[in-house]
Amino acid sequence: MFIIQFEPGAHSLWNQEWMLFVEDMYQSVKWFEQLDFDVQFEYTPQTLTLRCLSYPERLSTDEARRIWQHVLGSLIADFVVDKLEDFLLVDFIQHTYGYRQLQELSRLYLYCDQLLNAREDEEDLGWLDEDQVMERKQLIYQQVYTYLSDAEALNLQGFFQFRLKAYCQKLMEAIECAIDEYVLDQEYDRFLQLLRLFVRSQMPKCALLHVVHIGQHLFHVFDQNSHPVSQEKLMERLSEWTGSFTSQDELIISALISYLPRRIILHTPCPDQPVIRTLQHIFSDRLTLCTGCEQCDQWKREIQIQSPELDYHV
Repeated sequence: MFIIQFEPGAHSLWNQEWMLFVEDMYQSVKWFEQLDFDVQFEYTPQTLTLRCLSYPERLSTDEARRIWQHVLGSLIADFVVDKLEDFLLVDFIQHTYGYRQLQELSRLYLYCDQLLNAREDEEDLGWLDEDQVMERKQLIYQQVYTYLSDAEALNLQGFFQFRLKAYCQKLMEAIECAIDEYVLDQEYDRFLQLLRLFVRSQMPKCALLHVVHIGQHLFHVFDQNSHPVSQEKLMERLSEWTGSFTSQDELIISALISYLPRRIILHTPCPDQPVIRTLQHIFSDRLTLCTGCEQCDQWKREIQIQSPELDYHV
């Protein structure tokens, strides 16, 4: 006969999620029934006991125990990653790293979720990265499987603290990367705010510029008479600004700040792209967004047949 008694531990998090754990462990009884195991389920407010009363005669004791370890290890790994991980991240962000304000918590959690669960390759960006998720589950599964080879009691809080250090380290690394991203974003936000204040404080240098956004990093600039602004003219204006910019997208920001038009009409099929939102933030009411008109359709047709020197890539 095999037996394991679970208890939540003293930490409030494990007590709060204790009933979720109990409900998940109840599913193990159904799993065991399908394998012809007779497992007894006993629950009290502070303990959960599973007893294996019998198993198929065709199995040796070692084979039956390995199945016992596998089923419980799989369920506990699924529970921690699928249902508890979000609470663990928030708990660490608050109590280990000291970020307690709701806005900070929300942004850091979203960064962590992206780092831990989302694919980074461009084709599948934002999709669930099942390999990363399975890697974390495997870390937990291996520890539970080994522990249950001879243990009859498992304190969830203690097991997490002392046996799941490798899994815990994965979460900590994600949080630290998220904090770095958060700090960089704050600095960038402050920089954009300074640019916005600068634009508002300056007198316009020209009446109107049209910016035609063709693709993700391809822009063409036209003056108020619908004449294209050549790459040479743009680069001349950029000479005093380019040292302040670090990314390709920011070159179009630099160009527009150097021209400082009274009004910008931004023609784009992708208004939700980050660079478009950034331009809206900096130029505010000077910028009008166009997602489709006869003029920009005509420009796009002309651009397709124009010579390469008119292309302005950012």
